[in-house]
Amino acid sequence: MSAPGQREESQAETAPRQPIRPLGHRSGTYSFVAPCGQIRHLRADQLEAGKGVRSLFTNISPEVARWCEATFDKPISAWGMEEARAAGNWIIEACNAVGLYDDERADHCSTGVWRTEHDEAVAHCGDRVVTADGTAVPVAVFESAHTMVGASAINPPVSDPCLAAQLNTLLQNIRRGWGWARPIDAEVYLGWVAAAFLGGFPDWRTHLHVSGGRGSGKSSLMEVTSLMLGDLAGGILNDVTEAGIRQARNNQARPLLMDEFEPEQGRSSRQGSIISFIRLMSGGGGGKIARGSSDHTSKSFRALGPVYLSAINHVEFAPQDRSRFVFLQLDALPALGGPVEGAERLQQTRKMAKRLSSALWARMLAQSVRWDRDYLAVKASLDAKGADARQAATIATIVLGRDLLLYEGSITEERLEHAEELMRAMLADASVSTGDSEAEDALGCALDCVIPLDHGVGRSVREILGSLLADIGEAVLGGEAALNRAGVFIRWPQREIAIRTGAKVKLFEDSKWAGGAHSSALSKLPGAAKSANSINLAPGNKQRAVLIPIGILGFESSSK
Repeated sequence: MSAPGQREESQAETAPRQPIRPLGHRSGTYSFVAPCGQIRHLRADQLEAGKGVRSLFTNISPEVARWCEATFDKPISAWGMEEARAAGNWIIEACNAVGLYDDERADHCSTGVWRTEHDEAVAHCGDRVVTADGTAVPVAVFESAHTMVGASAINPPVSDPCLAAQLNTLLQNIRRGWGWARPIDAEVYLGWVAAAFLGGFPDWRTHLHVSGGRGSGKSSLMEVTSLMLGDLAGGILNDVTEAGIRQARNNQARPLLMDEFEPEQGRSSRQGSIISFIRLMSGGGGGKIARGSSDHTSKSFRALGPVYLSAINHVEFAPQDRSRFVFLQLDALPALGGPVEGAERLQQTRKMAKRLSSALWARMLAQSVRWDRDYLAVKASLDAKGADARQAATIATIVLGRDLLLYEGSITEERLEHAEELMRAMLADASVSTGDSEAEDALGCALDCVIPLDHGVGRSVREILGSLLADIGEAVLGGEAALNRAGVFIRWPQREIAIRTGAKVKLFEDSKWAGGAHSSALSKLPGAAKSANSINLAPGNKQRAVLIPIGILGFESSSK
């Protein structure tokens, strides 16, 4: 059954299509995609005896029933063991004709948006595949070089894509409803959401990181994002592991939303392994990795698609990971008409995002026909501005996603000129990110480290310093004592902070600056220096330290 208004291929005037896709055989086991869309592995003796064969075809669809009757001369409802054995032998012959089957090398595609061998975007919705023109085809009979496998059905894109004019109120609410640090940041966000509707179709998938203090609306923005993307995103994840992601999203090409992705005390490798997997999701065929299993065979996992992370502070990113992300900062929510009006606007935004979700997906799927050509035009414009290959790919995905969302028809020189400010701002951000020194990376590592307070709650060093130095955010009770325990001291008269040297500074555990390497890195910061001798950091606490001017931390320091 199609979604409301969705087209299905008419089969009234054509012969029924073969409802089974043979994949091959190995060691007496025959593998095929059954009419329900699932991959089945049956032994030769089962198929020859007809065991379970009739159930493969029963109550699937009228077309499957017509094929069964046309092929085996009897309606499926009247099949006996003779017809079941005949169908089983037919499956064996079809799989033998394909040859040996290797599950580890098979190109399985499940839920998400995929690029076909004809460079077309198709939306795999679990039980059907929807093409860019809105045609819906059952998974088992969709013809492709990929092996489309069935999954739990999700709401598909509708056949009537929404027009850009229908989005005005939703887009205006998004632009005005959050405290974007810069006006262009709302456009960057919209570009990411638009491209996310295309899942794994773009050859390069840009990831998004949104940070902001408590009360900045990070979680509500992610909730609106989830409502816009609908079932395609599969909800918001909070407490996950790399193994959980690759198993839950195996062979899928869909966006991944993760909230509360905060730096952890002790810098657990959990987040590091997630970031490494996200890196693989960015380009080409996605993050395909192999793991051993209990039966001593290899098990492959693959996932591809754009990722959205949200946190108060971002974790430590290696340069090769940072270049795959765009980073946005949310300030305090704007006070437009007071809290009641703000809450009403947010509720309206939620409802509109949910209502337009399937039509938005349909719009982006229909617009995908111009992705490859227009992507080259945007990338050429960025090349002319001095972007390197990675910067151009990351920024072009955002810029083109926004263009497909807001405009009809191929991108023009005029629209490229209108996107000039957006491209230059993102390129400046990328250039700063690429040029981050070892010293700045080490400082970021220290500031983003979460340390425990007296009452057990964790806060990042950045939050505590912001509260103490500039009254930023909530007052942090016991914050200075917590800093001291972690090896960080505020030297108020000298207007500097001191970070203890040595091999056992908790701020840098499990980072590349562990074991005392942080001291040489931090001393390269402007105005910073290692103390020549041990200095008084606190009463009865005399140690060597790296001294860093408060002015370079980005806080407007207060006096004390």
